[in-house]
Amino acid sequence: MEFSYDLSEEGWASVRIADGAGQLEFTCSRLSDALGDLAKGAAMLLGGSREEACALQDEPGEYRFLFTRGESDSLTIHILWFEKSFSGRANRFGQEVFRCECAVLDFVGQLFASLHRILVGRGLEGYRMTWRNHDFPVRAYEAIRQRLQPVSNLRRAGSPAHIPSWAVWRQDDAGSQFLVEDHLTEDRAKALVAEFETRGHKQTYWCCDEMIS
Repeated sequence: MEFSYDLSEEGWASVRIADGAGQLEFTCSRLSDALGDLAKGAAMLLGGSREEACALQDEPGEYRFLFTRGESDSLTIHILWFEKSFSGRANRFGQEVFRCECAVLDFVGQLFASLHRILVGRGLEGYRMTWRNHDFPVRAYEAIRQRLQPVSNLRRAGSPAHIPSWAVWRQDDAGSQFLVEDHLTEDRAKALVAEFETRGHKQTYWCCDEMIS
């Protein structure tokens, strides 16, 4: 399962979610607190909530995320499409455009990676300028980080977890090494290295788990 949320032009974000059976890519606008609502829902799931929902607005239209936690760490994600923004219609009237099952930590870990990437890249003020009516979800970000930390400690002991602890590095012709991007999941880090290699870059790229390197 793969998930990413990236700010694009002012007032818009690009969202991608995929698994082995299919994928969904769309844009959402600053009409709502899209990233904040996703982050709050993720924090609640980590806290043990069984069901969460949030809506991301297009112009027009709405993508409604429905999260249902199953046994242990399993999570079912349904995404429904409604033709009108801020649709008040019941879920049964929505068109299902994506559905997948994954681990709670798989989804939350990748969402946290997007949160961290945006925070580092834009900063609080930069995010505010882009999203206008909503601030970066600092409280939800910290809640997720704190709840992921015990799992990160287990990772150091060798327990598997979908934690964004991987980083991509490059080495130039002079032998100097530079960090390209960190706080990635293993799948995302390996995909990024493959992308650079496909572009034909002459420099050397590799990825590693920063927690055990």
